[in-house]
Amino acid sequence: MSASGAATSEGGASTKQTGGAPLATTVPKPFNLSQPRPKPTQIEQPVTSPPRARPAPPPRTGPTREELALQAAKETNRQKLEAKWAQAKPFKLRCTERPTTLDRIRTEIEADLERQLTFKPPSAKPVPPPPTAQVRLNAAAVLREDALYRKKQADEAAALQRYEAELRDARLFKAWQQDMLSKDESERQAAVEQRRAAMAAVQEAAQRAKASQIAANQALGRQLKAEAREIAQALESERQDEVRQKQVKRSQVVEARAGVALAAEKLAAEKRNAAEQERRRQAGDAKALMEAQLRENAEKRDIIMQLRALERVPHSLGRVVEFDSTQVPDHGLLESMSLVELRERLVVVKRKAKEEVSGMAHIDAPAWLCYHL
Repeated sequence: MSASGAATSEGGASTKQTGGAPLATTVPKPFNLSQPRPKPTQIEQPVTSPPRARPAPPPRTGPTREELALQAAKETNRQKLEAKWAQAKPFKLRCTERPTTLDRIRTEIEADLERQLTFKPPSAKPVPPPPTAQVRLNAAAVLREDALYRKKQADEAAALQRYEAELRDARLFKAWQQDMLSKDESERQAAVEQRRAAMAAVQEAAQRAKASQIAANQALGRQLKAEAREIAQALESERQDEVRQKQVKRSQVVEARAGVALAAEKLAAEKRNAAEQERRRQAGDAKALMEAQLRENAEKRDIIMQLRALERVPHSLGRVVEFDSTQVPDHGLLESMSLVELRERLVVVKRKAKEEVSGMAHIDAPAWLCYHL
């Protein structure tokens, strides 16, 4: 009764404080926060293939038509020059008719070269005889011999002591060792003699080769001298023939001196005929060259017209490639994109700019700006 009464009294007190109405509960309300702007949708970047290099053009084999034409023209000109100068005579210089000491100087130079190339080594001195003088012993020699004798005695005493202590004799080993050393020395001497014989053979072969080369050079020199004499004789005979021809021409000129005017007129007529023939030939060559150029231009014009006709073929024949707006051109640029992607990006940029302009319109101007306005 007391507990219940206490509770009732407490409840009555609380009711009196609120005036008889129940207590109001707290209702949560969200904060008036600005809503974030939606982020623009990210456009997935298409996977672009790496730029592909164009295939190399096919190699050109063989000369072109222009090169063939140049080669033919060069060959024709060369043949004409050869035919023109086939009967030409070499120049005769007066200096070749003068007396000269060329043969004597050539002979002296060849003799000097042969004397320099002929190697004669100096003869070796004989081997001196072995010494026969008696060596006189002095105190130092006696002491050396005594020391050697004492050393041998000490070695023998040590060998006996080792034999007594170790019960073995090393004389057989020493004898075998001395035998092997002597064999090694004999083999070394044999190898040295063999190398000496080989070197002697090589030296002899070198001397024979040198002698044969000297003989070949001498034979070549004699042959060249003989050829030089033959050439000199041929030149002398040509000079004599030229002198005789000039004498004959002189007699002919003396005989024909009376008809100089007739000869001059004949020569002028021949020159005019030759000039006319040369002009005709040049005109024919120019005409042929022009005709070749006209034919080549006609062929080029025909090829160009064919190519243009191929470009104008209608689409039904599959000659023209349709433009694909979704294809990315492979020009090796970093920001290359297709036409469809470019249009989509332009739409996104325009919408973003419009949203920024509309957002700036809702911002209230400050009081100082309104006052000034």
